[in-house]
Amino acid sequence: MSVAHVECFAAAGRSLGVRELHDPPPTELPFEDPRHGRPLDWRDFRAWRLHNIDARDLPRGADRVRILAEDRTTDAQGWLSVSGPVVRDVVPLRQALDVQQPVLIDWTMSFLFPCRDSYPQVAGGVASSPRLMVTPPPGDWGMAVDPDWGGVFAGATMQSRRIEVPTRLRDAPGHTWGHLYAVNYGIQRDAYTTTRHRDLISGTRGDPPYPFEEH
Repeated sequence: MSVAHVECFAAAGRSLGVRELHDPPPTELPFEDPRHGRPLDWRDFRAWRLHNIDARDLPRGADRVRILAEDRTTDAQGWLSVSGPVVRDVVPLRQALDVQQPVLIDWTMSFLFPCRDSYPQVAGGVASSPRLMVTPPPGDWGMAVDPDWGGVFAGATMQSRRIEVPTRLRDAPGHTWGHLYAVNYGIQRDAYTTTRHRDLISGTRGDPPYPFEEH
């Protein structure tokens, strides 16, 4: 197995202690075959994972840390990489959503936010661009952004770079509740000019020809 430790230091370079980082146990386990057990690769460790240390768990006087990581695995997922530690201000999710609006919440997650109304507007044939996205556990893809499903916000994922904002459930760090993404666009957001005209279409004649070029 791979292990990682955080060593804390004071300003004079004196070590104040070492703490081992552990993956929180998953809240859901796959079916265990009575004869063969669970598959060896039932858990995917290839993605980046977040380890948190609360400020109250750091030794008094510590103002710098060092990451000590050792890879002891030999299987196909046996590699180890770490990023630099950062200090984060933890805020409730609803407070974070209030800062960057509009927020596109996947319909499967919308039941968790029954009173939120700061959704991207869809009117006049145009969908505004979200600044944040709340998505289910599988990731930043769903019906709202999938062009094969008629996703109204498909352009948001085509023209943007999404950076996941670290989140966790209080008292349940091993539960993957969903994801929060900050959406960055390489072009100016919603900077276009629109013109409108109205056509009356009889319901007895059916739909008119598709007016746009198909790609």
